[in-house]
Amino acid sequence: MADEPISDDERIIQNLIAYCEDVPLKILRATSTKQLSQRLDVEGFVLGEYSNDWYGLAERTGYMTKEMRKFEQHESPTTALLNDWSTRLKMSPTVDTLLKYLVEIQRPDIVLDSEKSIRRDVEHSKQPARAPLPPKPKVPESDRYDAFVVYGNTERDIQFMKDMVNILEGEDHNIRLYVPGRDDLAGDEKYVVTAEMIANRCRRVIVVLSRGFEDSEDCDFALKLAQSLSPGAKTKRIIPILLDNVKIPLILNFVGTVNFTNPMQREWVWPRVAATIKCPLVPSIQDWQCTIDDLKNMKYDSKHVQHLLYGIGVACQEFPPEEEEEEKKGKKGEKKKKT
Repeated sequence: MADEPISDDERIIQNLIAYCEDVPLKILRATSTKQLSQRLDVEGFVLGEYSNDWYGLAERTGYMTKEMRKFEQHESPTTALLNDWSTRLKMSPTVDTLLKYLVEIQRPDIVLDSEKSIRRDVEHSKQPARAPLPPKPKVPESDRYDAFVVYGNTERDIQFMKDMVNILEGEDHNIRLYVPGRDDLAGDEKYVVTAEMIANRCRRVIVVLSRGFEDSEDCDFALKLAQSLSPGAKTKRIIPILLDNVKIPLILNFVGTVNFTNPMQREWVWPRVAATIKCPLVPSIQDWQCTIDDLKNMKYDSKHVQHLLYGIGVACQEFPPEEEEEEKKGKKGEKKKKT
C-alpha cells in the first residue's frame, strides 16, 4: 500500500523540527516561553501514556515525581520546567526535542500556534554574533574641563556665573570651567552636548541653585544626568551652590551645599569651592590613613594629653536636666536651714 499523504499541519511540524535540530533550548525568549506556558499550565487529561499538560511533558522528559512537585510550586510550572530542563545536558535540552515531545503528548496544536515565535527565536540564535564595539577613544587632556557649570537664564544668574569664571579661572585658582553658552560644541543637539560634556569631559558639576534654576528645563536635565552618573554621591561629583534661599531638589538632600546667599561672605567661600573642585573624585585611602610608623612618631606633651582626656570626659558625661539640678539645690538649702 502507498504511504498515506501527510496533512499540511504535519508538514509544518516536520519542517520546524528539522529547522530546530540541535538548537539549545535556552535560546527560547520570553514570548515563546509565555505562549507555551499559557497552554501547558492548564490542567489537562491523559491521552495515551502521558497527560497533555506540563506534567506529561515533564514525565516524558524524564523528571521524577519529587522534582515535578517543585515545579508545581511556581506560578508557571511550565516556565520552571523549561528553565531547569535547559541546564540538564543529559536530557537533550534542544528545541527539536521539545517539539517532538509535544507531539508525543498529543499537543501538536501548541507546536502550530507557537511555530512563528519559535522560528524567530531560532533564526535570531543562528545569526552571527555582532562584533564588539571598538573602545571609545580617550579624550585628550586639552579637551577636558575641571567642572561643568549649571546655571539659570536670569540676569542675576548670568552675572554670578561671570563672577565665578573670573575668580576660579584666574591666576589664584587656575581652574578650567565649561560654561554652556560660551564653550558649546557647534553642530550637535543641545542635550547631546550636555550629556557628552558631563559624562566624559568634566570631572565635576557645579549646580547654581537659584530662582532661575527652578524655572529652567536645561538645568533640570543637567542635574538629573549628573546625579545618575554618581548615585548616592559616591564620587562627590556634584557641587551645589546656594545662590538664593530656594527649596533644594530632593536628589541633592544628601549633598552638602555651599552657601552664597550672603554677598559679604563670598570672598571667603570661593577658596573652598576651588579646593573641592581640585580634590580627587575618589580619594585613595593611602592619602589619609595613618601608618604604624606615623603613630609611633607622633608625640604629645603632658598638657596636650591632659586637655585631650578632659575633653573626652566632658563629652561623655551625662548632665541631668536643669529642673533636677534646681530641685537638688533646693533640698540642700532646706537641710542647711534645719541644721
